[in-house]
Amino acid sequence: MTMDSKVCSLRFNLRKEEDAVDLSIKQVDILNQVEISKVFHCDGLLLCVAKDNSRLVAWNPYLGQTRSIGPRKSFHRLDSYALGYDNKTRNHKILRFLDYYDVSHKQHLFAFEIYDFSSNSWRNVEVRPDWEVDFHQRGLSLKGNTYFFAHEKLLVDFFDPIPRSSSGRGIVITDFESFLLCFDFTRETIGPRLPLPFHSYNEETVSLSCLREDQLAVL
Repeated sequence: MTMDSKVCSLRFNLRKEEDAVDLSIKQVDILNQVEISKVFHCDGLLLCVAKDNSRLVAWNPYLGQTRSIGPRKSFHRLDSYALGYDNKTRNHKILRFLDYYDVSHKQHLFAFEIYDFSSNSWRNVEVRPDWEVDFHQRGLSLKGNTYFFAHEKLLVDFFDPIPRSSSGRGIVITDFESFLLCFDFTRETIGPRLPLPFHSYNEETVSLSCLREDQLAVL
């Protein structure tokens, strides 16, 4: 967990006889020098995003090892991240993506790249998304891959008050298609859209959770 921009370990003990919970919170000393804004995890490895977006820090709590990872150019405050691994080599990788139109500067910010732990380097991934993952929606790592809650990309023309889908049709803001996407870290590709049995509105928050290490729940 994070508290005051620091990574902390949380331990709790449920005492059935007293119907109470003992909580123990301890700050992780090895990360003391970095203020952290977000933490992602996969298979025991943690990925920490620096609050000033200057770098990423990968931390293996079992080995007590860290790695500082810098950008090729620069990170952005609206970057989305995912942590996974190649199922053939078990090599961990980081996915970073950004697809955002900056209205104030009238420029399209786009990045889709992979960091490979084995080569200690970034490389581009060829993706042309017709979908969006909202900044507040986090992916879930499951068996090396990462799943995202996504929706159809809205094309907004500031001279046209009607939002339009990637197909160009006018839609109501609460009527766009939502679905799951899976990023395969072995093939480094986005899989097909996975339909959901419910309709989600843009004001709602959808959470992904892992059950029994091999099942995905959408809440």
